[in-house]
Amino acid sequence: MKTQAYFQDIQKEIINQISSAKSSILIAVAWMTDQSIFNVLLKKAKDGVKIELLLVNDEINNEKTRIQHKDLEDFGGCVYFITPTIEGAIMHHKFCVIDDNIVITGSYNWSNRAKQNDENIIITRGSPDLVDQFNSEFISIKERLVDSNSTNFEQNNILVPCCYQSKPDKKGFSTPDFKKVIIPCIFDNVENFVDGIARVVLNGKIRFVVRNGNAMGSIIHPGDDPFIEKEFINGLQVACMSILDSSCMAITSSYDMIITSKEYGYVDVTKYPMIRIPFIYDHAFEFSDGLALVQYKGKYGYINERGNAEIDYKYDSADSFKKGIASVGINGKYGAIDIKGKTVIPLHCDYCFVFPEGIVVVKYKGKFGFFDPVGNEVIPFLYDDFEGLGEGLAAVKINNKWGFIDVNGNQAIAFVYDQVKYFREGLAAVRLNKKWGFIDKTGAQIIPYIYDETWYFKDGKASVHMNYNFLDYFIMFFKGRFTKSKIKYGYIDKNGKQYWED
Repeated sequence: MKTQAYFQDIQKEIINQISSAKSSILIAVAWMTDQSIFNVLLKKAKDGVKIELLLVNDEINNEKTRIQHKDLEDFGGCVYFITPTIEGAIMHHKFCVIDDNIVITGSYNWSNRAKQNDENIIITRGSPDLVDQFNSEFISIKERLVDSNSTNFEQNNILVPCCYQSKPDKKGFSTPDFKKVIIPCIFDNVENFVDGIARVVLNGKIRFVVRNGNAMGSIIHPGDDPFIEKEFINGLQVACMSILDSSCMAITSSYDMIITSKEYGYVDVTKYPMIRIPFIYDHAFEFSDGLALVQYKGKYGYINERGNAEIDYKYDSADSFKKGIASVGINGKYGAIDIKGKTVIPLHCDYCFVFPEGIVVVKYKGKFGFFDPVGNEVIPFLYDDFEGLGEGLAAVKINNKWGFIDVNGNQAIAFVYDQVKYFREGLAAVRLNKKWGFIDKTGAQIIPYIYDETWYFKDGKASVHMNYNFLDYFIMFFKGRFTKSKIKYGYIDKNGKQYWED
């Protein structure tokens, strides 16, 4: 933790700190009339930084200022005007939290007048406990003091569930006076907004809706999983935010038609606030080894659970960490790094992939070799090709024949096959004399070599083809039908019993 007090050039120091923000800025100040500071906030919001601003709801902030708060909202920021619950009392805080890492507090209001006074600020870095205290106070102020009776939606961002009398089974959100529908009535069910996010059901699937900048509404959905059941780290869950085009919202209720762009971030549906890492990424992936792979402005890097970049966005391609190591690529060359961002396999390889076990397969100068999770070569670059790693055995090719080695490089199954697939469910498909069959990990034949094509076993079954004839496929492609020949499609179980399609 590092703490520094400032008594001079306070405005300059505040501008320097907010200019450094990468993910979020929370500000609670009684008054903001300093246009220079506000201009920096506009720039950061435009760059995708999540900004929330709490101000006193009085004539200074509403009338006696040139600042246009709507400009910040247009770039995705939120401005909340605080109305006192006790006569004469005001929200008199003066603090800022940046990237969940930097806290600024002191006597200085972010106003033009403050520059002429004897004021002070204290800046503290690297104190998670202090950050949590100020974040909690920020949330508490919004819960207690935001003017929930106001109908000024543009300032207070307040939405309530609604539906049309003519179609009560479809629900959306409107202003509190029900005079204007903001998010269309297209949902099967909706719940109230909490901190700008609401749980909804769309086409039978759970989604989350937020209000986002210029777009009147946004749908958050969890990638391929429609119910956001998978937890990653500290309850954080990756989600995709699809922005609804307001020009289409009034004329269609088709989800597919109203998506115009996608951004990714992280939510925690078990805590408040729910949005924990803002939706600023081109793509985002689940956490592993305490870090999440994200794509930002076209480049890949890694963030921690607070949303701070731990490894810079500099890679053209990258994978998630497995056992403390991840493959990365720059300019068509690949290597691997550890969780500190240190290169453990130089980025001069033609191929690099890390398996869940932490085993790294690398192709260099036309040959394949293997490394351990700390970058030590464990299997030299001997192999001409590599099919995959399954159940502790790697399918590799040498001298134009395929076989299997273990993770220490020892031959497990002889190199006698024309083609192989890696092991799944204890069996591997192998091709010998132009026919496919299956072997076990000792190399013993379990299912005879009689098939023209096979796939991996899954749930005890493997798809197979017999009497394959390329001419039949050629005719199908050009004439749109199969010839009446001998091709048989079906599957087999692990005993080799056949089940053919009619």
